[in-house]
Amino acid sequence: MALLTEAFPRVEMNSRIYYEILRDLPDEAFKLAVLETIRGIKEIFPGTNLMAILRGRTLELQRELLEKRANERGISEEAQPAPPPPEWEGLKRKLGINKVEKP
Repeated sequence: MALLTEAFPRVEMNSRIYYEILRDLPDEAFKLAVLETIRGIKEIFPGTNLMAILRGRTLELQRELLEKRANERGISEEAQPAPPPPEWEGLKRKLGINKVEKP
C-alpha cells in the first residue's frame, strides 16, 4: 500500500478494503503487479478500479510464473492426467454408468 499511495498520492485508498479484496492473492505475483502498475500507469482517473487492475494483473502474472516454473522442470503445459485404476470400469458397470463415446 505504501508504494501505491506514494505513486498515486491523489487517489484515496482505504487499506482495509484493499486488504479484504486482495489478501487472497499470492505475494510474489502481487508485488510484481504493483510494481508493474506503478511503472506503467501515469495517472489514475476517478472511477478507475485499481483493485480490479491489480487483481487481474496479479492473476495473469501468477499463471505466467507457474507456467515458467513448469517449463523449467520439464512439465508440459498440456500434461495429461493419470489413467483411471483398472477397477474403474467394473465400478462404472455396477453403477450403470455407460461409457461416453467421444465425437
